[in-house]
Amino acid sequence: MNKRTNSIALVLLSIFGALLSCVKVDEFEMPDLEWEESEIVSNSNLQALASIVDQSEEGLVRFGEDDEAIVSGYVISSDEAGSFYKTLIVQDKKTDAESGIQLRIDLKSYFTKFKFGRKVFIKLAGLTATKEKGNYVLGYLFKGQVVDIPESIIDKKLIRSEELSELTGTFTRLEQISEADLNTFVRIE
Repeated sequence: MNKRTNSIALVLLSIFGALLSCVKVDEFEMPDLEWEESEIVSNSNLQALASIVDQSEEGLVRFGEDDEAIVSGYVISSDEAGSFYKTLIVQDKKTDAESGIQLRIDLKSYFTKFKFGRKVFIKLAGLTATKEKGNYVLGYLFKGQVVDIPESIIDKKLIRSEELSELTGTFTRLEQISEADLNTFVRIE
């Protein structure tokens, strides 16, 4: 009987402890939403990157791990609707863009981090650029192929700026669209 009494007391004590440990808290601290702007600056541009790829004999340009080249641009794609799965497109200017590039990234739902119009800085060290079907592409070299930049290093390669611009795009007619408009924000009149 003593064992049974001890077992019942232990069960009741456990239930009582569990009920008391579940405390409802309605007050939460607000997180610090202050943005620390990076002191990073670009020392090259997307047009120069495209030119380097065009001049390459292999059609492939790999940047060394110690390369200090940094380009900047504005995000013009969003995967919120599923249209640009793991492909982030960046153009060189807010308006009248002259150049753009696709970034292959191993990141789903990137629209939460890289919003349309967000200025980003791209550290080229360790990345590879190429041209495929008229598109300039930037990614990670793996077994001779340009693949997605691994999620584990995206924050080291793509630095978000505080700047979030409203992009207007370049207005054009459908018959006037050319290869020069690839990877840039255009609007059809």
